Amino acid sequence: TYKKEFAPVKVDDNGNIVKTVVNVDVDLLTILKVSEVESLFSCQLRLFLTWKDQRLEYNNLKMESNQNALSSEEKEAIWIPRVIFENTELRNGIINDEKSSVTIESVGDFQVAKDDTLDNTMIFKGSENPVTLARAYKMNFICNFSMAWYPFDTQLCSMDLGMEENDKIFVDLLSGNIGYEGPVDLALYYIKRKSIKNEGTTVRAEITLGRRLLSTVLTVYVPTFLLNVIALATNYFKDFFFEAVVTVNLTAMLVLTTMFISVSSSLPTTSYVKMVDIWLIFNLFLPFLEVLLHTYMDSLRDEDGREINHHGKPRTVGDGEDDEENNIDDAKTGKEAWSKSPSPSHMKTRNVHLVSRNERTQVEALRDHYNNLQARTENAKQLRNLKFFSYYVVPTMLTVFTFFYFGIGLAHAE
Repeated sequence: TYKKEFAPVKVDDNGNIVKTVVNVDVDLLTILKVSEVESLFSCQLRLFLTWKDQRLEYNNLKMESNQNALSSEEKEAIWIPRVIFENTELRNGIINDEKSSVTIESVGDFQVAKDDTLDNTMIFKGSENPVTLARAYKMNFICNFSMAWYPFDTQLCSMDLGMEENDKIFVDLLSGNIGYEGPVDLALYYIKRKSIKNEGTTVRAEITLGRRLLSTVLTVYVPTFLLNVIALATNYFKDFFFEAVVTVNLTAMLVLTTMFISVSSSLPTTSYVKMVDIWLIFNLFLPFLEVLLHTYMDSLRDEDGREINHHGKPRTVGDGEDDEENNIDDAKTGKEAWSKSPSPSHMKTRNVHLVSRNERTQVEALRDHYNNLQARTENAKQLRNLKFFSYYVVPTMLTVFTFFYFGIGLAHAE
């Protein structure tokens, strides 16, 4: 008596169970969605399961398998392998309904029926002529995205098919062929390769996705690079534009921080650092370094005869009375009143002490004079070194980092 609940297993001469082999072919129709945040890979596929059932016999099979389709009653009467999609959220199983088709492929020999009631009937054995169940599915597969190399990453998503636990001892799944009918170029990815193989008792169909870089380059890398070029351009401002230098670099930091937060929120939260994080952190570090560098350089500059920015014009710092008088002068005439740097009062006092008749006063004044002279010399040397660092070393750092960053990233993407 035929029982559709049991797999068509055989018993060899030694009494051992010979498992039923089910061939699995996957035809990937289209990729609907790839979501890194949700860890989902959504696609439409057509699944083909092929096996032989030696308990069945078929009458008058045609040469074309699509002409040997079973009716709904016949589909319900035979054994169907209970295959499940293992890496879906609910571990969905295959469905045998009106949307599925079960066909018989005529590959074996036949015998003419000897019974008079089956006159001229060709009988095909089930052990020689395979049964194929085909159906289309729309599935959301769980895909573990590795974002460490983003956006130079290559993602591997799979469709894992296995038997239910009770059927694994009676049925073996065997990987067949995989096809793809959809477009190779997707919105953010492209299909690099596809494969199907056996992983233990599971058949795994794998799709390798390569990421398109143009979108990320235009929205992340180009703006951040241009922001840092603008920030580095402040190294060539005049010394009295110190406030403008700090303002530009701090504004660049704010914009870069906003971009960093925006990019991070659009990607899955991970415990490791991504390649794009390295780029954004380095670009954040440069304007921060510029602010510290220019602040230290400003502290080294001599206050005597120092120029400051006054409405876009350089003005030399003097004593308060002269400043006030010249401010009134500017307000009245609208002309530049400071054509010459006045000598500050404390400089006058110090110069008088250098020629004082009081020996102790003169010695202290001379000591202060030479100490200040030495400090100015050391400060001037440090300023030259720091300017060289800001003019040449910092831009070179950005250039070298960009070259190696994209070189390593593109090499990994290949």
